Amino acid sequence: MNTASQRVAGCEPEIPARLPLNQFSGLVAEELRAAMAVAEDCQAMVSVILDRAANEEATLRFQALDVLTQELFELSKIFGRLAVADDLGSTPDNLLDDVCLADLKARLAGKVVAAPASGDAEFW
Repeated sequence: MNTASQRVAGCEPEIPARLPLNQFSGLVAEELRAAMAVAEDCQAMVSVILDRAANEEATLRFQALDVLTQELFELSKIFGRLAVADDLGSTPDNLLDDVCLADLKARLAGKVVAAPASGDAEFW
């Protein structure tokens, strides 16, 4: 995973002009899994804090962090599948079959989904 110092202007690592889409998808899946691990660590910390001083706003924000973690997990699975796909001329037929988050699945299928109301969370 890139660190903040690697993203500072002038410090970017050399990037090849092109990567095979399968390889790129695998790298994206790894990055998403790493981001999910960070989000899970944050969830654990926030959970401890909420146990001591829970209020409605804090609970809603915690739920948003949970949704973020779930979306990162789902996206990492999708990119992992793309990494091993035989033909990437288009998305494989079963690419979204086991995506558990209905709104994410609909958005990735190209459907228009109404934006959730502030504080709404989508649960598994």
